[in-house]
Amino acid sequence: MTLSDTSAPEFDKRLWERIQSFPMDDPQSAFPFSARLARDNQWTESHALAVIQEYRRFLYLIVATGRAQTPSEAVDHAWHLHLTYTRNYWNDLCRDTLGREIHHDPTRGGSSERRKFRDQYQRTLEDYERAFGERAPNDVWPPVSSRFDLTTTRAVDTETHWALPKRPTRMACAALALGGTAYGCGTFAQIPDNFATILMVFLIFVVLAIVISKNKHGGGSNSSGGSSGCGADSIGHKDASGGADSGCGADSGCGGGCGGD
Repeated sequence: MTLSDTSAPEFDKRLWERIQSFPMDDPQSAFPFSARLARDNQWTESHALAVIQEYRRFLYLIVATGRAQTPSEAVDHAWHLHLTYTRNYWNDLCRDTLGREIHHDPTRGGSSERRKFRDQYQRTLEDYERAFGERAPNDVWPPVSSRFDLTTTRAVDTETHWALPKRPTRMACAALALGGTAYGCGTFAQIPDNFATILMVFLIFVVLAIVISKNKHGGGSNSSGGSSGCGADSIGHKDASGGADSGCGADSGCGGGCGGD
């Protein structure tokens, strides 16, 4: 089945058309939603737009199935950001487009929550394929094992912290150590201080140039969906009826449900 195959019994064409036509970007805004999403997650514009499309599909699954669904990490970032556009989210999307509220609450945490949301995410992937006739794209919807591997992603505020790849960072540390050693050996061997200092500074700048180059060409558009993840104090989601609690925590996942008519 494809999106144009409206004969599939589980596909609600009218609902999908409403969601698809919902404007995420304000044409009057100099800094629209998609641009902010790309900037906040260090994504390319094209990847941010792809994530927004998957966020639309996630919304469709919640409403069409009438049960809680768990988003991928990238889709969850789009959802988190959309919630800050309060009028657009609650009035224009939930009330006027979907006809129901989709809530977002903190997780309870714990191993049982982790198991529940791993299962729920797997079910979401299955619901996605059943509804849209194709598997969810791996660059936005990774498999369960990757979605909940919190050792690979962490939320980092790039305004207050540097984020460097491990290998180049090790190289920088090695350069500092080598430079310090060269300076010390030069001093011990009675080599002129200015020569030893120049050698140390040269080594440091060479490795820092490598680090900057690695960050420039190797970062930005993370294929798994972003540069941050669910941390111990992240936000989760809950079915408005109270029956589908979820969230992002050190040992759980993210989900969402709908309530109201």
